[in-house]
Amino acid sequence: MNRLYFFLKSFRLATKVFAKIIYMNISVNDIKKEISKNTSITDLLAQLDHSQNGIAIAINEEIILKDNWDNYNFKNDDAVLIIQATQGG
Repeated sequence: MNRLYFFLKSFRLATKVFAKIIYMNISVNDIKKEISKNTSITDLLAQLDHSQNGIAIAINEEIILKDNWDNYNFKNDDAVLIIQATQGG
């Protein structure tokens, strides 16, 4: 019984540590999301099923140029804002 308890406790701890290694938390338009650490802005938009046309992306209140979307490295707790261009008067 002690071995099983120790194994399960170790497994839970390892799972939590592993999850922190490969995932991070960000917010997208004030909604919390968990993403893998190698996710680019382009990947994130695809996961959200969001078009890349007619939008701007700000991370922590700084606009990220579209040319850099494939290379941007998210940091834990980044605040992502997707700004949709609209027409009207």
